[in-house]
Amino acid sequence: MRPLRMSPRAAVRWRRARTLNDLGRCTADWLEGRLSAHPERPRGCGPDNETRDLIEHLAHFNRQGYQPAPQDFGRHPRRTPGFDTPPGEVMGANSRIEWTTRTWNPTIGCRRVSSGCDGCYAIGEANIRKSNPNPKVADAFAGTVHHADDGRLDWTGHVNLLPQRLPQPLKWKKGERVFVDSLCDLFYDEIPVDYVAAVFAIMALTPQHTYQILTKRPRVMAAMLADECTCGAGHAPGTHFRSEMAWAVSAANPNGIPGVPDDAEELVNSATWPLPNVHLGISAEDQKTANLRIPHLLHTPAAVRFVSLEPLLGPISLTRLQLPTEARKPTEIVYDVLRARYGTGEWYAHTAARLDWVIIGGESGSADATETRPAARPPHPKWFRSLITDCALAGVPVFFKQWGNWSDDPPADENGKPTPSRSVVVATDGTVYEHEDLSYPDGPRRREALDAGHARASLTAMYWHPKKPAPVIDGAKWQQFPTPARTVTWDDATAALIGNVASGKTAPMPALLEHLRADAQIAWVADRITVEHAPVGEEVIIAECLDGTPVRATIHSPLPTQRKAN
Repeated sequence: MRPLRMSPRAAVRWRRARTLNDLGRCTADWLEGRLSAHPERPRGCGPDNETRDLIEHLAHFNRQGYQPAPQDFGRHPRRTPGFDTPPGEVMGANSRIEWTTRTWNPTIGCRRVSSGCDGCYAIGEANIRKSNPNPKVADAFAGTVHHADDGRLDWTGHVNLLPQRLPQPLKWKKGERVFVDSLCDLFYDEIPVDYVAAVFAIMALTPQHTYQILTKRPRVMAAMLADECTCGAGHAPGTHFRSEMAWAVSAANPNGIPGVPDDAEELVNSATWPLPNVHLGISAEDQKTANLRIPHLLHTPAAVRFVSLEPLLGPISLTRLQLPTEARKPTEIVYDVLRARYGTGEWYAHTAARLDWVIIGGESGSADATETRPAARPPHPKWFRSLITDCALAGVPVFFKQWGNWSDDPPADENGKPTPSRSVVVATDGTVYEHEDLSYPDGPRRREALDAGHARASLTAMYWHPKKPAPVIDGAKWQQFPTPARTVTWDDATAALIGNVASGKTAPMPALLEHLRADAQIAWVADRITVEHAPVGEEVIIAECLDGTPVRATIHSPLPTQRKAN
């Protein structure tokens, strides 16, 4: 591995890095500078040799599971907590999904909402299980799939509620990572609010499990979990939903969930909100769906927020997210949802939430369309590399789940000899060409490719694999998990200073920042806070702990636009 070529100032910052988060922060500006120095090169595509060296170093650190070697960065190596599979644990032990260990399906049925649903595995699975000889299995899937007018197998839009499955997690004594509704969307509009509340009540009663919920309907999720008070009593957002949770397990409820503890209602009422063992996420397949769905996720109360970018059908930047306006046109402000900041030409301030985990993967399936599923669409490998690099620099764990059935390496036999395989050419924007389409000089789509700017550097050959290749990219397995949240206790002086900021009083900002810098648990403190870009009532992050826990302050009163707190 070649040594990194960096300026003396940048090298000093690297040597002083204490954690992987520090390493990512002190490298981010340098890497962005390298990429912006070549405007003709698309972001994340075709990095120069120095950027390749950086990516190689980060991959090396991830493979080892340690921080930079002490001779390189002047610190003793230390394992990064929460980034690797726990010792002795087999990923997907009771599930075929690699990032979970068990699935729990209290509802079954759905409806397609975007192109990421075209190859939905759950449709084919439901079609098979509806004919299961066991009537309990067949009844659970009855009426959920049919052949549409165009002949393809599809959801009917009907959802089956399975209340008999609600108590299942109460019987699992060992802590599990539980994927909730792998055959449905828990926030599908056909599922009643009280039923969703019952699911959350069971999750509150089983803190030994970690629940993972994915949705393509984050607007419904945000409205439900942060519901506004409608009774006129001025309750805090989410209060009514939590009341529904408590009623679902109440002994006074004649239709309550059976098998819950006698004090279940009290346990649900006293549970921390948002539930610390519930991770909420959205799935997106391209930049358009990411722009639409991630903002709703960030406005949803959650202990851990994550995204599943699978199947990845186009390039996605999580550091340049553009929020759509009412007219569905991109705004000038861009959001870096990995570092919780926003700005236009420069970064203005930090926002209240960021992503805590990123899952990426390609599409699996057959090479040709079938009755149940269309042909698997090939990804471009630079989409994965760009996301992995951004996450590594921001200190956000990333899980590369799969290539799918397409890879940039041709399939090989047990002796490593390449075997014949179908191959296509993929451009960085996702356009797929057959090889003969681009043949010189008169390929049928050669002119189309040139007009679209698909030069040789932006094209990559992708090979079909009958069996899915190992989820390895550039020699590394990126299968990291988010660090569990930890509460940090501050001394009285620091708490008083933070309280001044949160209450809207004139805050001694320099004293507060110095106090935070002196705290051994703090990894990063804001150098400046530009308050004119923080609207009243919005939280800004003023510091971050070593484990990623943010220190937030809320602007409660408008401040003069020319004033800046340093």
